[in-house]
Amino acid sequence: MPTKINTEWQWSSAEINELIEKAALKLGELNALSRFVPSVDAFIHMHVTQEAVLSSEGIQTNISEALLPENEIQPKRRGDWKEVRNYIRALEYSI
Repeated sequence: MPTKINTEWQWSSAEINELIEKAALKLGELNALSRFVPSVDAFIHMHVTQEAVLSSEGIQTNISEALLPENEIQPKRRGDWKEVRNYIRALEYSI
């Protein structure tokens, strides 16, 4: 039976403490850098789109096409475009 997720975590490993400290520093750096991005939502959308294009094996859609509206995609490439767009929607929904 899984344990409840709202219980307090305990560990005694110095290595885990070190990793948590490093992660906290990196999150702080990311937070600071996000202040230089004009639109964090657009920045995230571009990374989601890139991930969708790179993760879609056997699909012949590039990031430029993935950003276009459907009516600007050649009919023979729309199936691949739709698959990438579905991947993007799934990722954005999960976010």
